[in-house]
Amino acid sequence: MNNIRKKTPDILDNLMGIEQESNNAIYTEISNSAIKIINEGNKTIREKTTFNLSEDIIQKLDDAWMKLRRKLKNEKKITKTSIVESALEIILRDFDAKNEMSELYISLKKL
Repeated sequence: MNNIRKKTPDILDNLMGIEQESNNAIYTEISNSAIKIINEGNKTIREKTTFNLSEDIIQKLDDAWMKLRRKLKNEKKITKTSIVESALEIILRDFDAKNEMSELYISLKKL
């Protein structure tokens, strides 16, 4: 008895007109083209990405988001994305300047 299964055709290739070797390449190409957001005014390019965060960090992010929204409600719209982006810019700038003395390096070394 022949136990070899035929490969299931990938209908996504046909729908999107993409001919790639692996499913990962297809997903990457679709996700990169489908979720980039370009702001024409200041040429900001945004790309959606996903990270797994602990429940504690998510709760702290939510708390900070609510506090900042209340404090800055008349001045600026605050989003969780803007909080995360600002925090990453600050911590990465610190890492670039201080390397092994940066808070990021010290924190990760403790893990």
